[in-house]
Order: sequence, then structure tokens, then C-alpha cells
Amino acid sequence: MRQAKKVIIYLLGFILLLLPVLTVLPSEASASCHWVKGHTRNGKYVSGYWRGCGGSSSGGSSGSTSTTPTSPSSPSNPSSSSSSSSDTTYGATNIVNLYKGKKYVGTADASKLVFVKGYYTADGTYVRPHFRTHANDYVKDNFSYQNISTLLPKAKYPSYKYDSNQNVATIEKYLLYNNVDYNLNTNQLSTVKEYAKLLYQSGDSSIAKDKAVQVGTELYQGILSDKKMASLQVKFDVSGEMSLEDYLLQVVNSSAYMSRVTVLDVIIPVYAQYLREAQADPTKVNDAKTAGINFYSIAGGYGIDIANQVEMDMLQSFQKTDERRIYSVNSLNLDEVGNSKYDFIETYLTAIGQVYNITFDPIDIIGYKIDLYFINKYVTYSSLEFALQNGKKLYEKYGLSSDMAIKQAENDVRVFLGKLSGI
Repeated sequence: MRQAKKVIIYLLGFILLLLPVLTVLPSEASASCHWVKGHTRNGKYVSGYWRGCGGSSSGGSSGSTSTTPTSPSSPSNPSSSSSSSSDTTYGATNIVNLYKGKKYVGTADASKLVFVKGYYTADGTYVRPHFRTHANDYVKDNFSYQNISTLLPKAKYPSYKYDSNQNVATIEKYLLYNNVDYNLNTNQLSTVKEYAKLLYQSGDSSIAKDKAVQVGTELYQGILSDKKMASLQVKFDVSGEMSLEDYLLQVVNSSAYMSRVTVLDVIIPVYAQYLREAQADPTKVNDAKTAGINFYSIAGGYGIDIANQVEMDMLQSFQKTDERRIYSVNSLNLDEVGNSKYDFIETYLTAIGQVYNITFDPIDIIGYKIDLYFINKYVTYSSLEFALQNGKKLYEKYGLSSDMAIKQAENDVRVFLGKLSGI
């Protein structure tokens, strides 16, 4: 009997010890959270944050994520997960608007979304509080894939006042959109207004057109820090037209290829002509594709990026005549004379010298002959660069101005480039 009492006492004691644990577990489970270390996602650093600690104004903490950069010692208050979205600025109906840019595209039930607190990215950009879709295995149903946001974009220049003339205002909006990646200062914004008015007037006034070219060139040189690209953009603003060569120059002036744009600009007309011939003759499509692959390989691209860009180039259809345009790829492939390629190159340079009343010393042209031979047979970015540099030096040595020497060297390179489709 005494033994039985001891067993009962032990059991009661065990149950009494267990009761607090049973009482705490459910609430702790519902408010459990863990620290997510800082990591890199899509090329951007994401600061560490607490996950599952509440912070959702969508009616519950399930699936919510607080991305506010906090330290491991200060997680969000778990009790905040019980706050109702009816207390938020999104309204008692728990519905949020959806936008693509500034265009309204519908609504969504906030209780089915994740609320993200405002936070700062590694580069100092502030991201406003917003809702996003729950992460899952279906990429195409996420806001980010569809370019949808629960926030209207803020105006980049909120104090900017558009012209009362709607036609001028439309041009202003185009100019600001076209330079959205740059932060314009007060003087540049004033120039945008002046430039827009001149562009509007340029259709009826040659004086306004000339002034627009001047003002636009100054504007873009200040923004782009590139005289050639500034001139190209102004030409498009004024005429509304773009040649295939200009389009390709814009492509190679992108971040991927811009370090080589000076050299690539020289051979753009060759690739452009392959594209034109492919549009006119379907049997030449493969030649154009090969030429594009080789062109962007020289530019420093690789793999799928090149394939995608060439496909995009093939879709272009520019009829505008460019001053750099050549009218036949075959015209760039001169027949060899005699058995020696070097003899032919010397014959070519002798003929060029006669145009300028120059007689080249055979010793002076040895290095340039080798450069032209290599770009014809084994063209690379380096061989193109050497040929352009040495050609310029040669022609300057024999009295040509710097501009004339550059133009002649560029023409030589195009002549001896060989077939881009076959290198």
C-alpha cells in the first residue's frame, strides 16, 4: 500500500511539472521564428532578417516574412502577428490594388499575400512596404515575374512641371523616360524643357531644328559623357529615324560590350550588310547568323547571350540609308593577285598611296601588312585594334591629318576583314 502511494505521488508530480510545458508549446509554436543569415540573391545582397516572427498586416503570420534588416539580438515582436489588416492604410476590405508601372491592372486579396516591411538594400535604396506573393514552385504566378506591384511608382522628379501644351509635354515625358537610368540635375531638367519645345517647333522651322541639335547634343553629352552616342540620340530625336548601323552601335554601347565600342563601330557596317542581305535572300540567313556570332564573339560576348542578341538583330528592319553603309559584302573580299598575300596587300597600299600622292617606303609598311593579313585570316579584337592603331600611325607619318588617317585605316580594316560568316 505504501509502495502504491509513492507511485501515485510520483505520477502527480510528473504531471504538475509537465503542465507548464503543455500550456506554453502552442503559443510558442505559433510565434516561432528563426534568423536568416545575410545572403546574395539575384546578384544583390540581402541583409539578415527574422522569418516567421509576424510583421504581416494581412491577417496572420502564416507565411509572412519580415525583411527589415535587424540584428539577431532584436527579432520582431511575435505578438504583432495578431494585428489585423483592417488597421492598415490598405482599408478594412483587405484588398490591395495591383499596378504594372503606373497602369492599374486589378486587385488582390491581401490575406493571401505576404506583407514586406520597408527596408534598405545594400546600395542604400529604400524599398517601401508592400505585398508580394508567397514563394512557390510556379514562377509565372508571382508578381515579380508578371512585373506587377502593389505600389504605384513614385515620380522621379516630383516637382517637375510639364508644359501646358500637351504636344510639348508628350516630348518631355519621352525625354525623361529615355533617360530614366540617369539622375538629371536642375540645369539638365531645364534643358529638357527647352529641348522639348525646340523639337516640337523643328517640324516647321529649320532654325528651331538646328537649335534643337545644338541643345540636344549639349544635353546628352552631359548625361552620357560620349560625343558619338550623344550625336546618335539627337539624330533620332530630331528625325525619328534610325539606321541599322545606328541600332547596332546602340547594342554594342550597352554595358556588356561598351569597353570595345570604338573598335566594333568600325566593323558594324559589315555585319549590318549581312543582316540586310539575309532579309532580301532567305538562303543567306545562316551566313548572317554566323556573322553575328563572330561579331559578338569579337565584342567579348558568349553563349546564349550572343544567340539571343543575334536573334533580336535578325528581327530588325531598317531601310534608312546610313553614310557608313556598304552595298555588298562581296565587295569587301578582293581577289588575291599573285601567290603571295603580302604582295597583294602591298599592291593595295600602293594604290591607296597614289590617291594621296604618297609613295610608301616598303620597310614602313611591313608591320601594317602583317596586321591586315591577320584580320583577313584570323580576326580577333586585338588584331583589329592593332591594325587600326598602326594604320593611323602610318598614314599620319606620311602627312594625312588625324581624322583622315583614322578614316582610311578604318576603310582598310573593312576591306581586309574577310567574311565575318567564315572566320
